[in-house]
Amino acid sequence: TGTYNRDVTYSFEILEPYYVQTDWSLGVTQKITYAWDVRASGGRYHLDYQAVSASQTGRRQDRGVLYSVGVGYIVGQHTRIGLDFGHIGRTSEAAITRNYNGYQAGLSVTYGVKQR
Repeated sequence: TGTYNRDVTYSFEILEPYYVQTDWSLGVTQKITYAWDVRASGGRYHLDYQAVSASQTGRRQDRGVLYSVGVGYIVGQHTRIGLDFGHIGRTSEAAITRNYNGYQAGLSVTYGVKQR
């Protein structure tokens, strides 16, 4: 599956009160057995901050990347339990303190859609 989004979002910065966020992602899920599947996904995002006045020089642009892998187990016909591990990173032009790289893990339960 794939997604592409572009939207205006409000910022907490006083001189840059909003930004245009553009992001895309791709993901794939592969059934291993009748009940087990694995999935992988990745994507990038771009935050283009907009200044209040035209007199401000330059425009701030932050960029990020994220990717994850996971495994899922189907319980019954309508429930999937998943465990995912991922990495997310961001590079900011504002300050070195806005840059980050980190790992995340999550458990999900999907119910209501026939899983098989």
